Amino acid sequence: MDPKSGLAGGGAGGGPLQTAAPDRMNQRHDSIMSPLRNDGRDNSVHEKISQFNSLSIAMQSKQLERKTADAALKRAMVGREEAEAEMRRLREETRQLQRVIQEGRERERRVGERLETVMENYGRAKETHAHTQALWEKEIRRARKENFKTQSTIVKLQEELKTARSAVRILEETVEREKERSRVRENEAFAARYQLVGAQEQLDDALERVKVAEQERDAFKTAAKNEEVARIAAEGRLPLPKPRDPGDEFASPRKPTAIQYHRPGADARL
Repeated sequence: MDPKSGLAGGGAGGGPLQTAAPDRMNQRHDSIMSPLRNDGRDNSVHEKISQFNSLSIAMQSKQLERKTADAALKRAMVGREEAEAEMRRLREETRQLQRVIQEGRERERRVGERLETVMENYGRAKETHAHTQALWEKEIRRARKENFKTQSTIVKLQEELKTARSAVRILEETVEREKERSRVRENEAFAARYQLVGAQEQLDDALERVKVAEQERDAFKTAAKNEEVARIAAEGRLPLPKPRDPGDEFASPRKPTAIQYHRPGADARL
């Protein structure tokens, strides 16, 4: 086997070339015709191995740099995405701030218009207040004059009130005396009514006794007549009378009717 082919096969793996093992070197040694030539080839192989090792180290360094660059690129892309997101956020905040500023300007404009309206109203109100104040001052002066007149009238009315109170007090005293007299007269009238009621009761009793006496008298008269008629009939001188008209004086006596007496003043007892 040619050493070059072994070197080429070792370089195809992409890794660093290694020196051959001693056993392989002993096996190849027989095929080498000249010791000097063999030494030259060994030196050439070692040089190539050193070159390939240098190339491998350079490639590894480039791969490391490439990985570092890829990582930096990824970091840069991530940073770019973050920066873009931050930029979008800042743009959104900027739009919001612009909207807030626009709203603030609109509010400021409305407030300014409102302030102008308020100032105009204030000016008109101030003029109205001045006019009203003048009217009130005039009205106050007139009211003071009226108050002075009213106070004078009040003083006069107070004097009249004192006089009227004195007159009322005198009238009240007179009324009290008249009331006392009325009470006395009422008591006297009550006593008179009471005496009248007593007299009326006595009169009623007397009338009742008179009525009883009249009834007894009528009964005695009737009994006497009946006895006289019976006696004459018993002697045979006169037959018993037949029933005659109710107006006959010799008819049987009727039961006397109770006499009703009206008692004047009977309600006065109540």
